[in-house]
Amino acid sequence: MKIRLIAVCAILVFAVSGSPAQTKKTVQFTVCELTLSENQKQANLSFTDGFVFMVNSNGSLDYVGRNIGNHVSEDEVRSCVTDWKFSGFPTQSKVRLYFGWEHGVGWTQMEIQTKLFSQKISFTGKSTTDESEGGTY
Repeated sequence: MKIRLIAVCAILVFAVSGSPAQTKKTVQFTVCELTLSENQKQANLSFTDGFVFMVNSNGSLDYVGRNIGNHVSEDEVRSCVTDWKFSGFPTQSKVRLYFGWEHGVGWTQMEIQTKLFSQKISFTGKSTTDESEGGTY
C-alpha cells in the first residue's frame, strides 16, 4: 500500500530584499507521493529524511546526495523533483529537501530550504467527505 501525500501544486513568488536591484524568485513544485515498506509503516518509526540538490542553468534540480536519514528511496525523491523549477536563483544554488514521517500519523511535513528561500508545508491529517467539494480529501 502506498502512502499518498495530497497532490498539491504550488507556485511561490517573493522578492529578495536588501539588494539595490530586487530579483524576483519563483519556486514551482508539487508535493509528491512517497512510499514506505509495510515493515516501515508498522514499525514504531518517526523520522526525517533529507536530500541535497543544486539548481542548474535551466532552473531544474540536479541530485547531489542524501544528507540525513535512510528511509525514503533516493530514486523516488529524484523522480519527485523532476518538474520543479527554481526561477531567478543563481546556478549551483544549494537546495535542501526534507520529508517528515511520524509513527501513527504518517507524513507530517515537507520542507524546502535554500539560502534565499524556505518553505515548510505541514500535513495535518484532517480530511473532509464533503461531496460538494468533490469527495474525500
